[in-house]
Amino acid sequence: MGDHPEIDDQELEQKNLAFEQSLQYARDLARIYQVEKARRKELETDNASIRAVIDSMNDGMIATDIDRMIVEVNQVCCKIFETEKAALVGQRLDDLLDVPAFAETVAPLTENRQPHIRFEFDLSRPLKRSLLASASRIAETGGYVFVLHDISARKRAENLKNEFVAILSHELRTPLNAILGFSDLLDMDAQENFSPEQQEYISLIRQAGKNMLHIVQELLDFADARRFLQDHEHPPEEVDGACAPLIADTAARDFHIFNQTVNLIAVAEEAALKVKDKADARGIGIQLRLPSSTPRIVGHPAMLRDMLVHLLQNGIQFGKDDGTVWIRLAETEENAEITVTDDGVGMPGTELEKVFDSFYQVE
Repeated sequence: MGDHPEIDDQELEQKNLAFEQSLQYARDLARIYQVEKARRKELETDNASIRAVIDSMNDGMIATDIDRMIVEVNQVCCKIFETEKAALVGQRLDDLLDVPAFAETVAPLTENRQPHIRFEFDLSRPLKRSLLASASRIAETGGYVFVLHDISARKRAENLKNEFVAILSHELRTPLNAILGFSDLLDMDAQENFSPEQQEYISLIRQAGKNMLHIVQELLDFADARRFLQDHEHPPEEVDGACAPLIADTAARDFHIFNQTVNLIAVAEEAALKVKDKADARGIGIQLRLPSSTPRIVGHPAMLRDMLVHLLQNGIQFGKDDGTVWIRLAETEENAEITVTDDGVGMPGTELEKVFDSFYQVE
């Protein structure tokens, strides 16, 4: 006999059972490891795909936590701020953008009043840029995603367009004043020195000059209105070159003409009177539905009247013969609303978003 006691059958069976259990646990662990490895690889693949999509965006992307601390950015964002990703991650977004009243701007989003917001702002560093931001809340984590679209080129184009309109309008007034002045002089002596046919020619010259002067004045009003809006959003920038004195003088004008008290009922009645002849020619009636009280707002009465005239002319042009164009004026506690309605064919739904585009008309 040896020195070790013999192992009985029951103990051997227990050892075999323990071995089988250990072996089964090992198989389970190996299988779990393989599943987790495959899942991790799948997540890495998905993450790489998402990263590729984010980095291929034409716009900058910033993801933040609930406290607006930056946790992720894409390559376009790094280019906008001309720095590396490591320098951006960990910063507070408010400090990076350095936008006045930024907390108030994003308050509708952070206070759960709106799921998405859009706003424009200017960067002063590292380069001057104008950006359009679209921001959304990340429901799962409570953080936020900001997508930054660079609109600097569009802003520059708008400024150049406004400056061009202002300069062109001023330059056109000089020859127009000469045309109107000399046509007035000719008209004074027309009955004595000119034949009826020549008098008609002089009358046509005067009327064409007045029409052109009206168009020039509309261009000036348009440029003033655009500049008024821009000056109330951002201070006017310096302009170099020969046009600087003219532009600076225009930008520095007192815009009190945009802050007059406007009687909207009077404006609506004047607009209806201006288009009466065109409406009568097509048998179209102009119906005014006005409130009992007189709504008063602050604005530019002549521009509001011209806007209504354009809307009424559109209704007359595209409405039905012997139809009706309605002007409805309503007042709430905070707002006044003017509605112009005609009985024409209307616009396709797909075109509605373009209705306020400059110089656009539905086919």
